[in-house]
Amino acid sequence: MSTNNNRVWGFFQKLFGQNPPPENKKEKIVKGLVKALDLTEERELACEEVFEVIDQYAELVSRGEQPDKVMPLVQHHMVICGHCREEFEMLLEVIQVNPA
Repeated sequence: MSTNNNRVWGFFQKLFGQNPPPENKKEKIVKGLVKALDLTEERELACEEVFEVIDQYAELVSRGEQPDKVMPLVQHHMVICGHCREEFEMLLEVIQVNPA
């Protein structure tokens, strides 16, 4: 791992007070953090905000509409948040099995 990656990990370790992961996982974590920073927008939605409208988002997708046009902040959150994306996928599955 490069010296820069070690410095970045050291920063996060001091910031969060966490024990560092094994050497073979540090680079993956640092790359993930850099990717997340690269995807960051000026306005971000919190998971709580997404959960308030996730049903509407799933309905749009199930109807074949373009959620990125109607709900771009939710769409962006789905790209960066695995937890919300997992919830959305489960909800979408339920909608598709039980259409209204």
